Amino acid sequence: MTIDRSMKASRPGRDEEGRQPWLFDMKPIIHAPAQFWGNPQGVADRRSVSGFFVADRRIFSSAAITVDGERPIPVSYSQLGEDASQLVLLPRNLEEEGVDPCVALEAVNRVSGGFLRPEDPRA
Repeated sequence: MTIDRSMKASRPGRDEEGRQPWLFDMKPIIHAPAQFWGNPQGVADRRSVSGFFVADRRIFSSAAITVDGERPIPVSYSQLGEDASQLVLLPRNLEEEGVDPCVALEAVNRVSGGFLRPEDPRA
């Protein structure tokens, strides 16, 4: 498994009419002055306002976990307090027969001290 975290900053996205994006379905984790905004699946995907911000400055706009070069599918999102979240992702490209997934990935992210920190979900 490789983690590809883009550090390229960009301005918040606009919809096709040039309007500011809605925030009601975004998934934030916040510990001032830092905040991470994910899409409705909890993933930072370069669209809308997703990304990691510190003191109103965007640090990066996308972060992705890949398995053999392919992004797994987010199937579950849980808020773990105001400063942490947990994602469950299913890689679809592993060489196993059948349609049921043989592996599920759990990713926990916590915002603290101005940093976005991945954590071991088993801890």
